Amino acid sequence: MYHLNKEKTQPKKAKTGWESPVGWWRVTTEGDEEGRTVDVVRDFYGHVAEIALSAECRGYKLTFRPINGRKKPNKRPAYTVDADRVITITLGMSNSTWKLNTDRFVLYVSAWLAYPDVVVTPSNYFSSVTIQIRNYFHKRVMRV
Repeated sequence: MYHLNKEKTQPKKAKTGWESPVGWWRVTTEGDEEGRTVDVVRDFYGHVAEIALSAECRGYKLTFRPINGRKKPNKRPAYTVDADRVITITLGMSNSTWKLNTDRFVLYVSAWLAYPDVVVTPSNYFSSVTIQIRNYFHKRVMRV
């Protein structure tokens, strides 16, 4: 007679890349306002807010998608940001936040970013938010 182990073992959940705002990100922007074309800005490693507010990341609306399986760099890059920069970001469809209404989405992104120097506000674009640095900060290097 065989006995089955009665302990329930939970299968390990696959990492989705959305567990933390720090990691490898493929950043894209719309090539035109109608969203018919997509331009890949580049792959970045770091905090989503740092990347979005950096001078290296250009576009009027940035989409972040996690890149899984890449090794962490030995030294985390530092991005110089400007206090005047205001940028619209979206987390794309793979994040499962598209069903949230605007207020809940702003709260979700604000809590997920967990960056006290960054203000998250609603955007005019669907499933997007606008982020900017609080007024009292000037050009500086941001680190978590």
